Amino acid sequence: MARPFHRGGAALVVSELVTNAVKVTGVIDRRPTWVELETLSLVTVRLVGLDTSVVIEVWNTSQEMPVLQKPDDDTEGGRGLLLVEETTKDWGS
Repeated sequence: MARPFHRGGAALVVSELVTNAVKVTGVIDRRPTWVELETLSLVTVRLVGLDTSVVIEVWNTSQEMPVLQKPDDDTEGGRGLLLVEETTKDWGS
């Protein structure tokens, strides 16, 4: 039986997925004009709240698929998808 999601866990999952999407698509330093928006690599987030669960969707325009890394103890980054996997494994996803 799937364990219900936890709001803190959902926030962590959204944060990690958005961070990965922003790293892949780039960060802009200023507010783009409406015309520029059509050419930017944007990140989209959708959260759908249901009675006892939430649907989390994060996507971007990159063709790269995220890669689950196995960093060693001395590596500073690369744990985001591991955190997502561990946080969501009992959610029935």
